[in-house]
Amino acid sequence: MKNRVVVHVHKLPPQQHHGQVGMREKERAMQIAMDKRWTYDQVTARLGQAFAAAPEKLRLTMHNPYSDLPKPQPIKFRGVDTLQDMLTSFQKSTDQLFYEVLDIPLAEYEAKKSLKVSWHNGAGDELSVLHLLLDKQATVAHALDELAKVAPPATPPAADAAAVAHPLAPARKLRMMEVFNHRIYKIFQETDEIESINDQYWTIRAEEVPPDEHTPGPEDKLVHARHFYRDARMNMTHNFGDPFLLLLGAEETTVSVRKRVQAKLGLSDDEIGKWKLAVVSFGRVEYLEDDEIVKQRFRKHDNYGNWDDYLGLEHAQTPGAGRKKHAARGGYADKPIKIYE
Repeated sequence: MKNRVVVHVHKLPPQQHHGQVGMREKERAMQIAMDKRWTYDQVTARLGQAFAAAPEKLRLTMHNPYSDLPKPQPIKFRGVDTLQDMLTSFQKSTDQLFYEVLDIPLAEYEAKKSLKVSWHNGAGDELSVLHLLLDKQATVAHALDELAKVAPPATPPAADAAAVAHPLAPARKLRMMEVFNHRIYKIFQETDEIESINDQYWTIRAEEVPPDEHTPGPEDKLVHARHFYRDARMNMTHNFGDPFLLLLGAEETTVSVRKRVQAKLGLSDDEIGKWKLAVVSFGRVEYLEDDEIVKQRFRKHDNYGNWDDYLGLEHAQTPGAGRKKHAARGGYADKPIKIYE
């Protein structure tokens, strides 16, 4: 009997093994008696029986007794020998274990690349967080093809629009980028490999390419736009909200750019009237006059990296400015149940 242990097993929604689990969820855990000598296969077989799930589709995650949260990384398929190993963390014993039910066997799942993508509309609002499961040899082009199938439209369809798109309608043109700290760091090329993308450190954002960017003129320029405010006391600029890309016409003035920003972000006349437009380079802010040709204020090279000049939108930082978070992000829609055996 000394090897007998009652394990509190908590269900994690898919893709949330590194998220927090609240006490309410923990109170609803299933309690299952098992033997600490059981092998990985015996443990998953017992859990599969308890949850009416295929054992090979279960993914387990160990418990961190110090943080009282799931460990950041789940257990690999047959990655531990016994239940005792699953319940020992940092040389400390625990009676907690977490599980997920996958759509495919875990061994097959581990042969693929999971990619978390933040899907945005044309105004920069996050509509949803999508999880793609791709071959490890896949490219960004493959990811964009999958996104085109599952991502909601950037703008809601008209009420009288046909339920099925016309077969000759052009394919949706999408792009994917790395975003961190309110800046776009990289726009992926379609040939980039998915395996090299880190969705834990960066926000991987995808969106539809606006129609005005489909056929740019030879003298047009694609620039980064960021929200910012100035700290006069420290003489510093601070970015916030969601950055975006904007195609500048060769002869486009500040007045025209302001109107397009207003339309893109859905701002009222009163709101946009309080905003200042500037070209910002290495923290240096140069405000734009209404009749200026905006493109001429940017350097001529076409490096769209983090340190390039950007179109700055100076305005007060308000809660949610430049971003409306998807309400379900990080939430737990699937609650565990509590069964005493």
